[in-house]
Amino acid sequence: MNSKNFFALIFVLLVLPFASVQAEYSVSPMIIDIEAEPHDTFTKTLTITNFDSRPVRLYASVNEITVGDESEIKSFVPASMSERTTAVTSWIEITRGRIELPAGETTEVPLTIRVNQKAPPGTYHAFVGFAAGSNRDIAQAKVLEGQGMGAVIRIVVGSKQEEFLRLVSFTTDRFSISPDKGQITYILENTGDVPLQPTGDVIIYDSRGRELTSVSLEDESKTIIAPGEKVTYTKPLPFMNRLGKNKAYLSLEYGVQNRAALYDTNFYYSIPWFYLVIIMVLLAIVLTILVILLRRNLKRSSYVEEAEPQDVPMFVGKKREHNEYDHDINLKGGA
Repeated sequence: MNSKNFFALIFVLLVLPFASVQAEYSVSPMIIDIEAEPHDTFTKTLTITNFDSRPVRLYASVNEITVGDESEIKSFVPASMSERTTAVTSWIEITRGRIELPAGETTEVPLTIRVNQKAPPGTYHAFVGFAAGSNRDIAQAKVLEGQGMGAVIRIVVGSKQEEFLRLVSFTTDRFSISPDKGQITYILENTGDVPLQPTGDVIIYDSRGRELTSVSLEDESKTIIAPGEKVTYTKPLPFMNRLGKNKAYLSLEYGVQNRAALYDTNFYYSIPWFYLVIIMVLLAIVLTILVILLRRNLKRSSYVEEAEPQDVPMFVGKKREHNEYDHDINLKGGA
């Protein structure tokens, strides 16, 4: 409903019914306009002022209003006849007790609106009326007959949609050896309810944290990811003409109502081809030396194994009788 039709509704509801009624009290504000989502809660305050020289006894009632195609009021719907999920009257909490207001006094009445968590999107209207009476039933009947003052509440309930993008994976090739080789790959999944369009870039740092270059993801960001869809993106991995370890830092942003961000990091090594050739040559030299040494060791071990065993002669003396004087020393020099 546009603002023109809405104020026409207020005029029909408030001005015409009370034109013939001498207002002894007032209620403000006359209009409460709320934009909400399911499960939202709002607290408002209604101010009642008694202009009469006598005290007034008031009762509050909440009634749903049905509006026609031309913004005309079709009827007041009692709260007991409304389905709780879609009935705006079931969302509004206000005192149902007696309100005693002395002459010339002003009082404030708190009003709480709790939108049902299952409320369908749409526009809801309610009238919170105050009327004098000896009891609440009489006062409510007066409100339905247009003999009361109150406030119109208009609640526009939107569809609460979640915006959530999940980074499934972010990888790079382990080594970068030439400009035409190497690839960045990342996978995004939309697990929310709204189509999303991510934007961002990949920044390359060296091992000391200095920025070397960056990769714009502008082309890929033109892709809109539908709810439940999973998309794989690829980009060439920047070639760094240096030998060392690099860090690839992914930064993405997304969101329609609220902006959110995704971050991830991966590491890879840049090895220019001439460094690779040097490494291969050194590796070949080391392998050659190892093969030569291994072959020498094998030759030595085979030579020992193939040598024939030689006989070792053993000499055995003849057996003779032992003389106990054979070992005596002749100190006299005689035989």
